[in-house]
Amino acid sequence: MDPDSIWQVVFLVAAAVFSAVFKAFSLAFPRLDEAKIDEIADVDEKKAKQLRKISQTSEKSSFRAKTVSGIFDAFFAVLLTVFTASRLYPLWHSVITDEFAAKFLTLLAVFLLLLAVELLLVRPFSVLLGQKNPESFVGGGLSFFKVITALFTPITAFFDSIAGALTRAGGLSLIPSEANATEKEIRLMVDEGVIEDTQKEMINNIFEFDDKSVDLVMTHRKDIVGVDIEEASFRQVINTAMETGYSRLPVYREDIDHIIGILYVKDLLGCIHDNTEAEFSAQKLMRTPLYIPESMHCRDLFKKFKDEKTQMAVVIDEYGGTSGIVTMEDVVESIVGNIQDEYDNEQEDIAKVSDNSYRFDGSVPLDEVKRLLDIDIDEDVDYDTLSGFLIHLIGRIPEDGEQLDVPYENVNFHVALVEDKRITTVIATVQPKEETAENEE
Repeated sequence: MDPDSIWQVVFLVAAAVFSAVFKAFSLAFPRLDEAKIDEIADVDEKKAKQLRKISQTSEKSSFRAKTVSGIFDAFFAVLLTVFTASRLYPLWHSVITDEFAAKFLTLLAVFLLLLAVELLLVRPFSVLLGQKNPESFVGGGLSFFKVITALFTPITAFFDSIAGALTRAGGLSLIPSEANATEKEIRLMVDEGVIEDTQKEMINNIFEFDDKSVDLVMTHRKDIVGVDIEEASFRQVINTAMETGYSRLPVYREDIDHIIGILYVKDLLGCIHDNTEAEFSAQKLMRTPLYIPESMHCRDLFKKFKDEKTQMAVVIDEYGGTSGIVTMEDVVESIVGNIQDEYDNEQEDIAKVSDNSYRFDGSVPLDEVKRLLDIDIDEDVDYDTLSGFLIHLIGRIPEDGEQLDVPYENVNFHVALVEDKRITTVIATVQPKEETAENEE
């Protein structure tokens, strides 16, 4: 290979590498994590300070990196076209006498080569650099980034000013604002894997929070643990609190449909301190409950909890009876998932048993089952939980201890446990849809 060809190859490789590196910068800047920067500060405060500064203008820095990457892309395309065409065209022309056909095949080969380099080398390399550990990558290459962008400032400033004028004329901004991201755009990022798996469920829950009603997150009336005001002695309340681990107990008169107060276990400490256990009165110590309709949205309840400075509400149905109780923890869990405290010993509502099997609590919202198992269920239904859906399919309420299989689409629902006429545990096994279709035939 002659010296000119060697230099052309060197410039080609350099342009491709620089393009990939600056694409990586454009991906890394918006992903800088404050928590990880704080960890870096323990080792290198100077580097952490630089990272914090760059993270404050991450969108602007990312846009600048994309511009420089575009320059290297153009440079690489020109070099590759010249380098490849000057060698391929004579070869094609020696085989094909038609000049137009030879030029077309040469341009096609250049295009395919450009595409292969971009999709198979430049893009994967940039994603690997920019997304795996953005703090380390930016911290190690920030000086290089500043030097190269400074060299290209005259070119980038010229084109940015023209592009900025054109976008402003259309009522847009050249540099996108993070605050302008719509729900649709964020959901798209979730689906495309841009957002980490551990954050996907929480983000989806946040968007659904406004429309989620409290009846989907409350504790059902059959699971309420409370005390009868006529029988609530000091020792009984203490024993109930110790057995359940609950710090707040509903107080009812006659039955659970008539909850008249909430007893805070911490209020009993005063009786112990003053040695007045014998004079204990639930009527005097209980607090006025907050009553809410089961149609109230979690968003509104969260605000009401803050305004009323309380942590528990009694959910009332349309007939004035008790539908359930809901706590601040229930509302928060609807966003972040199940929160296990030191007194929680129950199994998870949803647990993966094997690659194609899941264990569900019967009270799991039907929407979660649909999303996890990828099945279609008519939205105009009168049931909200998996238990209600299965009872609808069975056509009756299963007997206590009864086990049965309920097939639906490509999923077999095995009712594993029925207690007090409620389906409490279900094992769902998913079969490939192709296999299900063959069985039906």
